[in-house]
Amino acid sequence: FLYIEFTKMKEDFIKGKALIEELNIRIGTLETEELLHLTNVIEKRDEKEDYNVTRRKREATAAVQGEGVYCRDGRDGLMGPPGPPGPAGRDGLSGQGPWADEISNLLEQLHHDMTKNNRDSGEQGQAGQPGSSTGGAVYVRWGRTTCPDKVENVYSGIMGKSAYSHPGSGGNYLCLPRKPEWGKTTAGGQSGAYIYGVEYEVNQINNPFLTDNFPDPTKPATWLHNHDAVCAVCRVPDRSSHFMLPAMKSCPDTWTKEYNGYLMSQHYTHQHSEFICIDEAPEADAGGHADKNGGLLYVVEAKCGSLPCPNYQDNMELTCAVCTK
Repeated sequence: FLYIEFTKMKEDFIKGKALIEELNIRIGTLETEELLHLTNVIEKRDEKEDYNVTRRKREATAAVQGEGVYCRDGRDGLMGPPGPPGPAGRDGLSGQGPWADEISNLLEQLHHDMTKNNRDSGEQGQAGQPGSSTGGAVYVRWGRTTCPDKVENVYSGIMGKSAYSHPGSGGNYLCLPRKPEWGKTTAGGQSGAYIYGVEYEVNQINNPFLTDNFPDPTKPATWLHNHDAVCAVCRVPDRSSHFMLPAMKSCPDTWTKEYNGYLMSQHYTHQHSEFICIDEAPEADAGGHADKNGGLLYVVEAKCGSLPCPNYQDNMELTCAVCTK
């Protein structure tokens, strides 16, 4: 193998040496042509100068009067009419010489040939290490403690919100970690804002969810009622955008569906809250089944009127999907 590589390198060297010799010969020829050209120009210039000197001598001889004494110049005559334009002069010499372009072309060809030989004889290097990813699309998967396949689970937790009966505090749902980190605290309630856990409010009539992720999947969907809701924060490293698409179970073309489910919010008679997308096969916190209320989740239904029916149907549960790109 080493002998073959050495032989190939030797052949490449001989080719390069031959190209250099050819270039030197061509440069010498062009320099000779340039020298002959310049010599011819100089000779023509000298001939013209000799002619002018001879003419001036004849004019001076004709002007001599008497005993070889030049007469004083006469007064200037009147200016005659302008003569016809003379013929155009010949082109001047190129500043770089007539052989500059040819030398440049030869050098470029030599560089191209040598580069090609080196490229053909070299071996392809190993692929570099993949770069680190610091971006990504981050979303909350409501109703689940896990993220889809090949998606980073940043953390999982329990859902939190203000109480359904409180007119103040926050109106949004939060994904709270299971083990909070406390800062400076003051014992006792100071009658400020409060946050509670969130319960599913689903009964046998209005319960479209699957039971796949129940501790016992054979139990009816009503098992979910009054259980505490869970959540997970997920990150997709190779995508940068996400949104929740209401009233659809699928995502637009070129978008990836992370999960689909049903729209939920607080009851229309309770405090205002946001609409969120609960996974179609939700989980529940194993330790929270008591009816303690706090924040609540009801399935959202469409109402005809402002919504265009029959595309939307009155009192039908609305689906949703979370999409990334």
